[in-house]
Amino acid sequence: MPIQFNQKKKQFHLYNDTLSYIMELDQDKYLTHLYYGERIRNFTMQRPYPEIDRSSFSPNPENPSTRGFSLDVILQEMPGQDSGDYREPAFEIIYPDGTSATHFAYKSHRTFAGKKALPGLPATYVKTDSEAETLEITLIDSIRQVEAVLSYTIFEKLSVITKSISFKNTGTKAVTLLRAFSSCFEFPDADFDCIQLPGAWAREKQLVRHPIHHGFHVLDSKRGASGVAQQPFMALARKGTDENTGEVYGFHFVYSGNFSIRTQVDTYSQTRVLVGLNPYHFSWKLGPGESFQTPEVVSVYAKNGLNEMSHNYHALYINHLARGEHQYKERPVLINNWESTYFDFNETKLLQLAKRAKDIGVELLVLDDG
Repeated sequence: MPIQFNQKKKQFHLYNDTLSYIMELDQDKYLTHLYYGERIRNFTMQRPYPEIDRSSFSPNPENPSTRGFSLDVILQEMPGQDSGDYREPAFEIIYPDGTSATHFAYKSHRTFAGKKALPGLPATYVKTDSEAETLEITLIDSIRQVEAVLSYTIFEKLSVITKSISFKNTGTKAVTLLRAFSSCFEFPDADFDCIQLPGAWAREKQLVRHPIHHGFHVLDSKRGASGVAQQPFMALARKGTDENTGEVYGFHFVYSGNFSIRTQVDTYSQTRVLVGLNPYHFSWKLGPGESFQTPEVVSVYAKNGLNEMSHNYHALYINHLARGEHQYKERPVLINNWESTYFDFNETKLLQLAKRAKDIGVELLVLDDG
């Protein structure tokens, strides 16, 4: 389950027995994405991602004469705003002068056994450090004096990658975060179906499947909470994928507030998936020295269909997200009086309900006035 860094090629390879996730430092500073999928046993990367003349409509501000490179078309791990990429950005920072251009470049990285907790947030965990390994990559805009630490954890026995980002203001003046997605996933093609779980009261989590297409597709909640209308989950499945065959990528946001999952297919049929906090009405002031931690995104890769994806999520959440006394045993049984009485109840009715419930093994009565 190691995380390897090829110093010569500037490539990161996260892998276990079932998956590989590969990134590269392009020009020694841009954190680009190379591959996410079935485990690669012998990775040589003799054929780099093609640099194609994209024309002047996809610019390279640092070197205009080099038309084969542009942030507007390469696959990235941390796409920004106002720096040459006109697709959906993963973050937006407003500075005291009102501008928002941020140019993150590689600063450093470190790996360690295990997985850190996210302060104040729900997140997956490990019982022993041998169960997972974590890579932290620090990006910096030295002019703007802001840093972003991208955290990647790969589990030893599960086909799972988790991601989150911590933003830090290293300057002397306050800045404002207006957008802070937890992760960006990039794919070199768009041959996918989207699987989502919309719904309503009493008909939650209706499975809807449809092809993705050029342009934007957004799943979100602006209610202040995730809920019945839309779940903080999406999957991208290859055409023909069913319960037991075919590739599928799952994306789940471990957060119960406003969320957004944004899928964009660009003009070259490349796919970007952003998962994280909904930018709608989001604003967070970062004073000098302060940090902001995004919630966690859990991504599962499965090569044997939707059932395999589900089993990976189940195993992860039972063993590495659930906590407490009832992690591995049945919960106590309770009865709620609402459906029995609605507003029409008194002491006599409640006692009768409690006595009958006790006779069949119910352990708790919840008084619910609606």
